[in-house]
Parts: sequence; structure tokens; C-alpha cells
Amino acid sequence: MTTEDNKRPGYDEVIDRLVDALDDPLMEPTHVAELRSTALNAKAHRTEEHRRSLRDALDRFETDHPKLTKLVNDVAYYLSGSGI
Repeated sequence: MTTEDNKRPGYDEVIDRLVDALDDPLMEPTHVAELRSTALNAKAHRTEEHRRSLRDALDRFETDHPKLTKLVNDVAYYLSGSGI
């Protein structure tokens, strides 16, 4: 694994990737709607409360959709850096 492989994308890029993945037609609509809305609110408001809500939504979503673990972990990386 090279240094490039370990480089993380920026916060906005991570949120954008997550939102794009949630647009997949195979995703369960109720899970997608909740997480998509929470992610967009966290991006728009950047408050501790919105980031905490995103963390909770990500935890629920990751359990039901393990193939999105990489995307979820990238977002969680940024949330943990903000003290959440």
C-alpha cells in the first residue's frame, strides 16, 4: 500500500461520495432517505448536533449495509476528528 492509498479525501468529498452511493437504486429507500438527509444537514450546518446525528445514522446504516463500510468509515474519520 502506497502513501497515496492511505491519503483521505476531504470532508466535503467524503460526504459527496456517500450521497452518491446512497443514490444507488438497489438501496432500501427508508434507510437511504434518513442517511441522505442527515448527511446533507451535517454538511450544510457543520454543528456538533448535526455531526452527532450523522454519527448515529451512520452506525445504524452500516449494520444493515456492510458493503458501504469504506464510505461510512471515511465520514466517521472526520467526525471523530471533531471530538464526536
